[in-house]
Amino acid sequence: MVRILKSKHPRYAYEAGWREGGVARRKFFRTRREAEDWAGRKKAELLLLAPVERGVSAEELAAVMEARRRGLDLGELVRRAGVGLGTVTLVELIERRLAEVVQARRRPRYLASLTGLFRRLVEVVPGDRMVDSIAAGELAGLVFGYTAAGSVARVRAGLSGLFACGVRQKVLRENPVEALPRVSPDRDGEVSILTVEEMEELWAVCLEVVPVLAPSLGLALWGGLRPAEIAGARWTDARRGPGVFFVGGLTSKTRQRRLVTLTDPLVRALERREGAVGKILPRNYRRLWDELRRAAGWQGTRDGGPGRPWRRNVLRHSFVSYHLAWFQDAGRTALEAGHSQTVLFRHYRDLVSRAEAGRWWGEK
Repeated sequence: MVRILKSKHPRYAYEAGWREGGVARRKFFRTRREAEDWAGRKKAELLLLAPVERGVSAEELAAVMEARRRGLDLGELVRRAGVGLGTVTLVELIERRLAEVVQARRRPRYLASLTGLFRRLVEVVPGDRMVDSIAAGELAGLVFGYTAAGSVARVRAGLSGLFACGVRQKVLRENPVEALPRVSPDRDGEVSILTVEEMEELWAVCLEVVPVLAPSLGLALWGGLRPAEIAGARWTDARRGPGVFFVGGLTSKTRQRRLVTLTDPLVRALERREGAVGKILPRNYRRLWDELRRAAGWQGTRDGGPGRPWRRNVLRHSFVSYHLAWFQDAGRTALEAGHSQTVLFRHYRDLVSRAEAGRWWGEK
């Protein structure tokens, strides 16, 4: 495991420490961002599964000795033969997929999560199995072994990306995960949203109990930003252009930049800390969010507790539903939310009346 610490080095502010090959190692950085970017790539490298040892058969050994006798370069022969079916093991495909993710500069947290999933995968399917021999039925237990539907969807997506990599590299004819049923993030197939009364109660409690969270909550309620997008949002994003909030490609789920309109309630939420710098989300936001939810009557911890259960992605679902109902422009809502109109009509249409939507946006 790679740990980032403040350094006592006179020229460097941070250092990363890790063990490799049984030896403690350190690397120094001038900024924490440089350290985190490097640590994300190093974690993926270290968490890659140890090479799978497969016994060499007598026939294989004889073939190697014969190649040596003839002066043939086995590596060159393999390269000329190209990559095809029956030539790539599961571990090798995992390495290729993680290399893709690193090259795409995905967030370190995503990289670590994906690597953890692949480690669980080889506990189900041996790492030395050829990928073209893996069937959908062998993956079902891992995909559907979770209680939360959102977790099922994330695991399915992670495995699908792995085997899609094999299809792109022509070591698989088809993606076995595609044969598994898709699971909606909500069990009943419909999204959960807040009522206007619940929103007003949550906002009032936030201003009273944890006002430092008001800008972040405002970005969720009236900006539709995802949790990861809020975590990466900075105060400069609200000042890049008049009347808009900038969501960068590095924090966006779709890896595409987008602009969110600064409506009146969102402007008021952000003005509560006018002139602030750095990240909008405070460092201890997890504790503060739990405190806010408990104070507003919802379960405030991941382990449950007294109060109503907090519904997954309820803030973003609410934004999209009320935005579509009030502005009645599917193209605009899709652009500001950062997803397709197909998803919009499938999940969010006609969930609330226009009168309710007007109250959400502060219109009488």
